[in-house]
Amino acid sequence: MILNAPIMIRGSQPDDVLLRQSDVPEMMELADRTRPGPFARRTIELGTYIGIRRGGALVAMTGERMRFDRFTEISAVCVDPALRGCGCAGSLITRLA
Repeated sequence: MILNAPIMIRGSQPDDVLLRQSDVPEMMELADRTRPGPFARRTIELGTYIGIRRGGALVAMTGERMRFDRFTEISAVCVDPALRGCGCAGSLITRLA
């Protein structure tokens, strides 16, 4: 995975980040606001999670959950409701895939 390539989002230059265990409290808050489905404190342990920060705040994220052979499930696609429609989710999914 190339984590230094920029994520292109219409009209912005967000900070993309590799999410770590220390980000879990913010990830839980974003998941609570967006309700992507089952998401718990240890979900990050299932695969790589990436996100977008604006002004230091986590505003979008997605990650990997289950893997079967050469297939990986993309999970927890979350975008702050105020930013929906800006291309955050599509950019993160493309980057992760």
